[in-house]
Formats: sequence, structure tokens, C-alpha cells
Amino acid sequence: MSQDDSQESQDSTMTVMQEDRHEVLYFAYGSNLSTEQMRQRCPSSTPVGLAYLRGWRWFINGRGYANVAQLGDSDDEVEGKGKGKGKGKAKEEREEGVYGLLYLLPPQDEERLDGYEGVPWAYQKFQVDVKWARKNSSDEEEEEEDAYEDEDEEPLRALIYVDGERVEEGPPREEYVDRMEKGIEDGVENWGLDEEYADKLSSSSSSSSSSSSSPITHRHSSSRSFPAIFARGGTSNGLVIDRRSLPPESEWHTVLPSAMGSPDPYGRQLDGMGSGISSTSKIVILGPPATRDDVDVDFTFVQAGIRDAVLDMAGNCGNMSSLVGPMAFDTGMAKNAPVEVDEQGDNWATVRFLNTNTNKLMLSRFKVAGEPLRYCHEGDYVMDGVPGTASQITMSFVDPAGAKTGKALPTGNPVDELQLPDGSTVRASLVDVGNPGVFVSTESLGLGDHMALTPAVVEADAALKARLEAIRRAGASRMGLDPQTESVPKIVLLFPSSGSADIDIRCLALSMGQAHKAVPLTLALCLGAASQLPGTIAADLIAGEAKSTVTIGHPSGTVDIGTVIKDGKIESAQLLRTAKVLMTGDVRESQYSSHCTVSCPVPNSDSHPHAALAHPYYPLNLHMPGFVPNETPVVQLLPVFSIVIGSVVGIALRLSFTSKLALRPIDHFAAAWFAMCKLAPNATCIVETITTLAWGPLSLLTVRGIVFNARSRHVTQVIVCVAHLYGVALYYLTNWVEGRLYGVVYSRPEFLYYWVYYVGFNAPWVVVPAVLLWDSWGQIDKAFSVLEEKDKREKKDP
Repeated sequence: MSQDDSQESQDSTMTVMQEDRHEVLYFAYGSNLSTEQMRQRCPSSTPVGLAYLRGWRWFINGRGYANVAQLGDSDDEVEGKGKGKGKGKAKEEREEGVYGLLYLLPPQDEERLDGYEGVPWAYQKFQVDVKWARKNSSDEEEEEEDAYEDEDEEPLRALIYVDGERVEEGPPREEYVDRMEKGIEDGVENWGLDEEYADKLSSSSSSSSSSSSSPITHRHSSSRSFPAIFARGGTSNGLVIDRRSLPPESEWHTVLPSAMGSPDPYGRQLDGMGSGISSTSKIVILGPPATRDDVDVDFTFVQAGIRDAVLDMAGNCGNMSSLVGPMAFDTGMAKNAPVEVDEQGDNWATVRFLNTNTNKLMLSRFKVAGEPLRYCHEGDYVMDGVPGTASQITMSFVDPAGAKTGKALPTGNPVDELQLPDGSTVRASLVDVGNPGVFVSTESLGLGDHMALTPAVVEADAALKARLEAIRRAGASRMGLDPQTESVPKIVLLFPSSGSADIDIRCLALSMGQAHKAVPLTLALCLGAASQLPGTIAADLIAGEAKSTVTIGHPSGTVDIGTVIKDGKIESAQLLRTAKVLMTGDVRESQYSSHCTVSCPVPNSDSHPHAALAHPYYPLNLHMPGFVPNETPVVQLLPVFSIVIGSVVGIALRLSFTSKLALRPIDHFAAAWFAMCKLAPNATCIVETITTLAWGPLSLLTVRGIVFNARSRHVTQVIVCVAHLYGVALYYLTNWVEGRLYGVVYSRPEFLYYWVYYVGFNAPWVVVPAVLLWDSWGQIDKAFSVLEEKDKREKKDP
């Protein structure tokens, strides 16, 4: 069946897709290209045709499975915006996209597929815009190439599974190679998958695992320094770095966290330039324009984790954006920026720059003075939250709507009902202008005295913070964003101005899980725009009044947001900031292995690209301070472990079988069991304190009691068996509760891991203790019965 032949069925299903709201389109790009595999996984799913996702790349990730990642210069694809294509560019653009097979997926199959894909730990769910893959046979010059998208065709919104945690390439798993090949073959033979693209996938999915076994060479293997500027932007501060002074972006995790003093389990960042709060753990990276000729500089914003070393580049920071223009001008990156003279004779420069996080154009207008001209900090503008006065910087966000989702209202609704894990619902406005935000009113949360709601009050209320995080995650999922990403979207509490004539609306925002002492600037921009969108919670709080400038009250003062809306479209938004260079110099950074002793092996960066995730345990984002991986090969560990286990169990069995007492078969088994499950771990390694100090010695006493028929045998046996059952119950119940409340999954979905290890290996710690507990109960009951009979006989024969 050719791609042309399949087009009729593709077009004919469009009505079904639109009418049946219970089904979703699913974009399969890996082994689920195989319709046979999908029939087994999702029996009610229906394949409908080949589609193309532009601006993404396909690769095998560190887990050994297919994954896709958005290209840095193609963020607008997620936003659902197309770019024009000319002849001669087809092959180039084909390399910047992913083919996939679209399936019509009913709810029950979507739930089944979530399980197969390991949501949320292995893959996360997103919504992307795709278009039908077609072949243009009318133009001989283009007949050899696939025309990936019809520019006049509306994009299709499709579900996609993406692993946002493991974005480093790795070798494929052996079992996955065969499944991937079947999917590729199915795509080529039945759905018109481009053969050149198929060859590329086949080559990637069958590459030898030896390619990743070579030693990792770290470009920054020892302490070094790089030039940086430490500066304040708005109510935030952080580092400003020239991209050319850094290694490639894939290696930033080896440099930037340590420069900020992360990870710091104490949350203070004493070893770096951060100061322990989200608004001062930020980095601005400037570089020459990479994709556009109409900008002076490219700007990437990086939010550095504090207790972990995660680098979050999901969104932009408006406060730190105010540094881009002045710093680019002073360092010569924006040497062609125009300079105007105002009526007072002051010089004002305007720098155009592209924020690569959101792929949005921004303008910065600021005062310059001196010879040669440089940014002039001195001025009379007062900004709340910052002491003193300074010259104002006018920030203009061009076409700010849909920074991450493609729409100002990602769901199309001014207000959505969000379902929370505890079963309750809350009304929220989900808005994406500048940066996505989840806006809820304090009234809907039962917070009556909103004027007394301060960052300190919120920080002290753990239950409130947990509920707000649950709302934020629910809003992220509804917007098609990754709920695991802390920085996007942010959640904002809204309440009325309480009669203040100078304030239109008040807010309190949370950023990276912390109550913000002012307001993130892009979030203020988002709120200002939201207040002008009819029907939103923000618009209701200002009584639907149309205003060109909205004054927002926050814990440290106010901020004015100007919004230009024409014909219902947000054309631009403006706000005022100040900035100041605090110092210039070199930042010293060192490799993360410097936290370990010299003899510690460096974690394999292919498997663990971020220092905060440098362990193989689940959940992968668990921070383990001081973790040192045991990289002893399995071929060395297994013999040692087997010898120790065999020796200990063998000694226990020999003692039980050579005992002078007539022991039952269950007694021999019990001696071997207690020796194996407690003595062996203590002989090989200290697993946990309670094992070493309590269950290990009690197991030893139990084995001795079995061999010598000690009176304490069943007492210690009952204690240890109850401890076994309690430990297993605590383990599984904790997993179940955290899975339901927070989406944390402690197991992997592979058959061997889930059924053999997670279920099979843990099952004996339920079954055997239950059997031995029953035996002890019977023996203790029998002993008491004997005592009762003896007592009766003594009473009859005094």
C-alpha cells in the first residue's frame, strides 16, 4: 500500500476525529510504528496514516529506547506555527523532523499505552502539532523528495510520548532492535515511510552498544575559570556569560551548576554565585545570532537548581532579560544597535534579541552615555523591590502569546476545571503569554484573609504548598506541558486590589516550589495580558475593564504591564525594569567528581547526564547527596555474592541436618531462610542500620534456636517475620500512595524488572514470613496447650 493510496483513508477519518471527542490522535515514532505491536498493546486503536513532526530530531536515548527532542531553533513547531519552504530545502528540512504513524486512540487504550510507555517516569505526555506526510507528484523536481507538510493544511493536534529526562544518546537494547526493525518495515511497506529516513532509523536503532563503552573524556576534567559578569536584572540576579566561553550546550551540566554552587543539600549555594533562592540562581547566556538576521544577539535563560544540579531551560525570565540589551551593547555583541537622542539630550540604544527558550523576539531600550557609549545605570526611576533609583529599561515582548503552547489560552477556555489527585476540583485560568501560568483565586482555595497572605505564610504552610503544586501539575498536563518541569508553568494566586486606587489586581506567585518575594516578570506580563482576555479569573477580578496598562500588586510593591491588543490578538507587551552590573571577573568551576574522594569513579555521563541524576535508582530525580556509584562489573559481583550466600546457607543447613534433635523439614528450610535473607547481606555489605543492628542479630538467634531447639526460637522468629511483612507493606504502600498523589513511580515497566524483580523477588518476603509466622503461631499454641494439660493433671493429682 503506497502513501498515495493511504491518503483517501487519512482524509476520510478527519470527520471521525473531530466528531468523536473521546478519541485522541497518537503520534507513534518508535517501535509502535508496527501496527502488529499496537494491536497487541491497544486492541481498539486504529492506524490512520503517516504524519510529519517538523523541528524535532529522533534518537535512541540512554535507556536504549527511541526518543525525540525539540531542536533549539525550531520551538515554533510546538506552538503550531509553520515556516515557508522553498525549493532546494526539502532535504535539509527533512533532517529536521520526525515521521510517525498516527493512530486513533480511545481512552481505554490510552490508559493501556501509558502503562507500556512507563508514564510518568520513563516518558511524559505532550501535545504537538503534526501534518499529514504527502508526496507531490506534480513537480518532477520535487518528486524525489517528500513534501512533508501542506502549507495550506491545518495542523493536527496529536499526543506524543517524550522522555524529557534522558536526552543523551545511547545504544539500543537488544530486545528493542527487532521490534524497531518491524516497525520500520511496516512503515515503509504499508504507510509510505520515506526509505532514506527509514535507513537512518534502522542504522541508529541497530548500532553496536560498544560505541558507548569507551571512557568518557570530560572537557572540563579539572578546575578552570571562564569570564562572567555578575549582575542584577530587575528583582533577580545571576551570571551573564558569553556562549563562546562555554563548552557545547550538551556539556553545560558539567560547568554551570558548580558555578552557581549547586548541588547543595543545605540549600545555600555557598560554593558558588547563587544564594539559595530561585530568584538568585539564574544564568544569562549570550551569543551571536544563530538562525535570524533581524536580531543583534541570541539569549538563553538557565534556571539552576539549588539542592540538585538540574538546569531548567523550559522558560524565560523577564527580570534577567533586562540584562540582555545592556550587556550585549557593552560587550560589542550588539555593535550595530541603533542609538537615538531624546529631547533632553540623553542617548537611548535599542537591542533586538531572540530568546531561544521560547523562540520569541524581544526589544530592550536603555540609556547609554560616555565615550565610547556604554550602558548608564544612573537615573531617577524607582522600581519596587529594589533599593535606590536607576535608569529605566523598557522591555518589549513582540507577539508574546503562545510562548510554549502556541496559544494565549492553550485549552481555548478562559477558565478550566482541574481535577486533583485527591478527587477535588479547582477553577483555574491557564494562560501562555511570555511564559505559561496557572492562575487561581484565593477565594476558590478558601483563603479568606488574602491581605495577610505573604510569602512567609505560604512557605510555613506545607499543606497549602502541596495543594498548589498539585494544581500546578494538573494545569501543566491540561496545557500539554511536562508537569515534572518545576519552572513551567508557574502557579499564581490572585486576589482583588481591596479598594486600592493605585492597584488593579494583586498576586502572589510560586517559582520552583518557593513563594516569590516579588513576582517573576514574564509571569507579571502573562497576568497583565490575562486580565485583558474576557472571561479569565484575572479579567473578572478587575471587573472586565479594558486597560492599556495594568498595575499589579505583589509582595514587594507594584509593577506596570502595558499590553497592546488588536482584533483580539496580543501584538506586544511592555514593562519597565532596571539593571546593574555588580562585578566582572572569572568564575572558577570544577567537575562534580571533586565532591568525591580521589579514588571514586566518575559516573558515566552517557547514562547520567546531570549530576543530580547520577545514580541508577528510581525515581531518577531523587537527590542523593554524596552518592558514589559502585561500578564493579556484574561478572565480579555475582561470584562474590554467590560464594558468600552459598557459604552462609550451606553452614546453616549443615548445622540443622547434623543436629541431634529431630528437626522437621520446615525447620531446615527456616534455618536456611534466616541465614540467607539476613546473615548474607550483613556479611557482604551494610544494607541499612536496622538490618545491621536488629534483624541480622535476631536472625542469628533464630538460626541458633532452630539448631539447638532454644525456647526463644519462635519468639525471635515471630519478631523477624512480622518485621519482614511490615517492611514489604510499607514499601509497596509508600509506592502506591506516592504514585497516586505525586505521580512518582518506583518501578520500571520492563518485564524482567517489573515481574521478575519488583514482584517476583519481593514475593518471597511475603509468602515465606507468612508461612513461618503461621508455623510459629501453631507451635506456640501447641506449647500453651501442653502447659494447660499439665496444669489440669496437676490439679487432679495434687
